[in-house]
Amino acid sequence: MTPGARWRIGATLVGWTVREALQRPLLIVALFAMALFTVALPSLLAFEFGQAQRMARELGYANLRLTALFVAILLGPATVGRDREEGMLLTLLVRPLGPAAWLLGRFLGGCLIMALVLLVLSATMALALEGAAGPAGPVLRLAAMATVLLAVAVGLASALPPALAAIGTVAVFGLGHVHGYVRAVLASAGPSAAGAFAAVVPDLEAIGLPLWSSHAPVGLAQAFGRAALAAAGYLAIAVAIAQLRETPATGDRA
Repeated sequence: MTPGARWRIGATLVGWTVREALQRPLLIVALFAMALFTVALPSLLAFEFGQAQRMARELGYANLRLTALFVAILLGPATVGRDREEGMLLTLLVRPLGPAAWLLGRFLGGCLIMALVLLVLSATMALALEGAAGPAGPVLRLAAMATVLLAVAVGLASALPPALAAIGTVAVFGLGHVHGYVRAVLASAGPSAAGAFAAVVPDLEAIGLPLWSSHAPVGLAQAFGRAALAAAGYLAIAVAIAQLRETPATGDRA
């Protein structure tokens, strides 16, 4: 197969992922509900104008964070897990790609949907706050965090049943937002425990934002670098697992 044909098949898989996501009523309803909640935030907060704007902005960031988790679960276990369990991808399509391109296609398609969802919600927040939505940096950080969450969901779904992959993604989300505290506790038991935890669970507070705060602990470039390393690590592990398990992506069943 020529490289051009591989690119076309890979692009088709990305398109499938996007189309499947847009056809999910749950995603559309959730996006509409989150956007409506964002619009209503300033009027729901009984504070003075300046305080209400700041509080609405922080709640808007929390809204983006939770939406990213929801979309990651919807796109990871619901697509990769279904591919594994039901073998819905055509053998003639997937065999020449291999598990690496299969997972990458699903991941890139999920990234497009994630970007669309975050763009809609961040634009809605900017309109609702009438220009007081703050700089773009926090939103970009949350987008980087969302990319890591999607990689985690895809990676776990390549090895676990969809339900367990979803639970694992939620666990990584929670532990990643208390990363520093958990690592400090584990360090008392030994540096190896803290190191193992740091290798498995990405520091989502450093990549994205601390809970209920728009103050970033590291620079934007460093946050993007950490996000890229974390996402690449989870995807690499997922590819290795897919190779060992001989998933439907290889055209063979274990």
